[in-house]
Amino acid sequence: MLSATVDVRTTMVAPGAQKLTTATRIATMVLLGLGATVVLSGLGTLFAGITGEKQQRVTEQMVAMMTPQVWMDGKIVGLMAAAVVGVAFFAGGLLVLALGIPMLLGRPPISFPPVVLDPALLVLLLVITALGVVVWFAFLAAVAATIDDPNNSTRTMFLMLPMLPSVVAFTLVSRADSAVAEVLGVFPLTSMAVMPVRLILTTVPAGQIVLAIALLVAAAWFFRRVAAKIFALGILMHGKEPSLAEIWRWAREA
Repeated sequence: MLSATVDVRTTMVAPGAQKLTTATRIATMVLLGLGATVVLSGLGTLFAGITGEKQQRVTEQMVAMMTPQVWMDGKIVGLMAAAVVGVAFFAGGLLVLALGIPMLLGRPPISFPPVVLDPALLVLLLVITALGVVVWFAFLAAVAATIDDPNNSTRTMFLMLPMLPSVVAFTLVSRADSAVAEVLGVFPLTSMAVMPVRLILTTVPAGQIVLAIALLVAAAWFFRRVAAKIFALGILMHGKEPSLAEIWRWAREA
């Protein structure tokens, strides 16, 4: 008995890390998908609205009655709200199906990870995602304001940029505690997807959460100002798009 070998198992657990169960992984993927869907579903309309009215010169009459900032804020808020409502109905339908189908089949209902059912966490996720959506809508509104003809402009490739946060977050699901995840979790162009992943999968210091929210608010305010400034000057330009040097100068003056 004394000479018998002892089976010893060593398990390494990252500080503050949550157990990455299948349910938690699925909940994280769904959250990322919904955030990306809100942004992508509204960007086409945003581009069409801004560039179309610039081409028709209709906005010159509107700007005579209101400031470019008010016009641009109305575009961002109105089209973003329409996208949010559409995605909310879609998500609600999926939730009803996810809960109703098991009941009809006589199976146990789907169990959600406890971390996702935390009310405080849900509010925090909603705030960060909403601010991130505002940042991307304001950023793409600024890009659209520089385009004279969307059919011939190479700047329409910026429509693919909103996929960046979700793609980055997907790659960091298994490395939510890494230094890269910490940096991208507060960077305003990626935090709307990376920070929610970190909040679900690991323990995030309060300072990083506050910093991420503050940077999102600052970025949203900056991009909306830049969008209005570019639009106010760009609408007076006929036949050419402003150069990058001109855009940079206008952004500094915003």
